[in-house]
Order: sequence, then structure tokens, then C-alpha cells
Amino acid sequence: VIGGGVAGMQSAIDLKLRGHDVTLIEMEEVLGGRVRRLANIYPSFKPGSELVGELEKQLKDLNVKILTNTDVDDISGFVGNFEVQLCSTGKEKKTYDPLKVGAIVLAPGSVQYDPHGEYGYGELTNVFTNMEFEDMMFRGEGPFADGAAPKLVVFIQCVGSRREDANPGCSRYCCQAAVKQAIALRKKGSQVVILHRDVRVYSRGGEEMYAEARQMGVVFMRYTLDNLPNVEGKGRVQTVTFYQPQLKTEITLPADALVLSCGMAPNKEVFDRLGEMTKVQRGTDGFFMERHSKFGPVETSMEGIFLAGCAQGPMDIADSIAQAGAVGAKVSALLSGETITMEPIVSEVSAAYCRRCGRCVDICDFHAISIEEDGAVVNRALCKGCGTCASICPTGAIVARHFSDRQIEAQLESFLAG
Repeated sequence: VIGGGVAGMQSAIDLKLRGHDVTLIEMEEVLGGRVRRLANIYPSFKPGSELVGELEKQLKDLNVKILTNTDVDDISGFVGNFEVQLCSTGKEKKTYDPLKVGAIVLAPGSVQYDPHGEYGYGELTNVFTNMEFEDMMFRGEGPFADGAAPKLVVFIQCVGSRREDANPGCSRYCCQAAVKQAIALRKKGSQVVILHRDVRVYSRGGEEMYAEARQMGVVFMRYTLDNLPNVEGKGRVQTVTFYQPQLKTEITLPADALVLSCGMAPNKEVFDRLGEMTKVQRGTDGFFMERHSKFGPVETSMEGIFLAGCAQGPMDIADSIAQAGAVGAKVSALLSGETITMEPIVSEVSAAYCRRCGRCVDICDFHAISIEEDGAVVNRALCKGCGTCASICPTGAIVARHFSDRQIEAQLESFLAG
């Protein structure tokens, strides 16, 4: 399991409970990801560290092998026979023997969208991301250092989400996180205004939490994408001006603190490396793609490699843990038998016609072809039968099984003959 956030931890727990040996790999020094830093999580309002602690206890009780300060250096092989080479990321450099594994779970999580250059972030001292604001409330720092709270806090939603130049989709957690933080601020005596395009509190308890926030006096006001809020100030934010489409007027708020509800984004470096090593496809948003949204929601196009949590896209904690459970079931079903049934449609090579030019190797997205002494060799466990190699072969040495020229010509002749 690659990634020690809550999705990776839950996947490891479920797989261990099903009787499989599990190795959990985490780049950082501790498990838990961003959840560990949360002051509280909705709808229970318990600290995120408490949830992470419960998962850590289960991992320890189950004797799951955990490698922190560890990253993946290389992945080779195929379903049932992967080899994973590890490397150390900590100050103390360690060497590892290659891991022989039957399946791989990708759970690298996500990072927060970087809003530098937007709404005064990085230029004005009292403009924060929602995660930074959560940290300060939790630790009593920044605006909370003297035990007081800002008089008026303004939130701007959809920063880095639902935009073509960032993540075109909704990050799903931001509205609920803003409502949660707004309730905490109201309890401290702050006035709160949330500027939104739409309020999306879809999870269980979300609507009730939204209603509670409104009853406590949190003000929700809409802005539009073609007329973004304008932030002004010298050294620190002083005013936030926006156009309210229902009232058809501009409103200026004297803000003491501005919180940017930033969406989720894939960690480009991590996703690029894992994508190159595994050949798992990625969507236009940069996240890994599932095999099929309905029939294979946690599987990938690469047999034996699965997705958990925010590897697939923005998710909240509940969805990440639920998906991790699905991954446990799918991996267990795959590894429970002694053999695996492969697809019959694969490419085949006629060594007599192969001149070892290597074009098929270069074009194969699945690393299924290698050049050996007698010519190209297809690894049937990796081949997906797409036929790309057959179409590019200059000598016709490669044929997609069941889709040879003779077979296709016979089908066409039969069809045209009526």
C-alpha cells in the first residue's frame, strides 16, 4: 500500500483482516496525512489526530509492516508478481530488499491547491488557506495567539476548483470544511461571511450542519465566476468587495481575516513518478483514473493495481475510508485463488518476420513487450490486446489475437454477403 493517509491505513487494515501480508509505505515521518492536522472533523467534531490514532492502534494490533520515511524507487512485474524497489526519504538513509507483492494499492493522497497570487495570498499577512487557518485555530497561533478571535472573518469558496485553469471539478470537501470552521469561529465570537458560488454540503449531516451555521448567524452570500471578489489592503487585508447577483449591487466587507477555501490537487511530482512506474492512466485533472466508474471504481487499467482515497480525485474522509474498504475486498478477491484468469485477446509475435526494430516496445503503454535474442516477446500478463503494436509493426510480425487481417476480412466478407 503506497501512501499512509487514512485511505492507505484503512486499506492496509482491511487487507490484513482478510489474511494477507501487507506493507504500508509512507514518505513522511508519521502516518495520517493532512487528517492528523485537523482540529476537528465533521460531523463528530473530534480531532483528526484521534481518528488517526485509532487507525494506528489497529495497524499495530494487527502487526502490519509500516515503513515511514520511505518512498518507491521502481515498480516492475505484473499482477501476482510485482517487484517494488524502495528508497529512504529520511535523514537516516536506509537500504531495502525489493518487495515481492501480488497487488499494489495507490493511496498517495493529494495536496492543497496553491493560491499564490490570488486574493492577496502571499502578499497580505492576514490571508490564509483553510488548512493554515485550521492549524492556527488548533494551536492558538496567528489571529488566535492572544486568546481572542478576529472580529470579522470572510471565506472565499472554490479557490482552485470549478475553474478551467485549475481543477475543473468540485473538490467536494471545501464547503463542509468552511461551514465547520465558521461554526467554530461563531463559538469564539467572530462574525463570519462565506462568499460562495454554490454551497455543496452533500455528505451525511452536512445539511444539518449548514442549517446550524445559519441559525448561529453565519452569513452566506453568492459571487459569480465572471466577477470575482476584489481584495484590498496595505500589508494586511482591509476590505473584500464583491458583486452580489441577487441584490445586483456591490458589497464591501471590512475583513479582519480572509480564508481561502482551496481545493485539492494531485502532487505533480509524486503522481508523475507513480504514473510512469505503473502506467496507470490519468485524467485531465491529473488524478489517476479508475478502470470504469461503475464496474471498476477502484480498479485501474493495469491488472493488480488499485486506487484508494484521493489518488482518484478529491474526496472527504468518509468517502476515502469507504473506498479503502472496497479496495480491500477487490484485492482480496484477486489474491484469494491460486491462479488468475487472463484475457484471451493479446498480441502474438511471429519470430520469423520480426527484425527487432523495437517500435512495438516504444509504443506499448503497458510495458508488455521486450526485445530478446529471437525477436520481440509479449508478456501476456501485461498485454491488454489493444493492437497498437500490431498496427505499427512494419513487417506484420505482430498480430492481435482473434483480430488478424484474415479474420477481419472474413468477417467483412460475411457481413457484406448478407
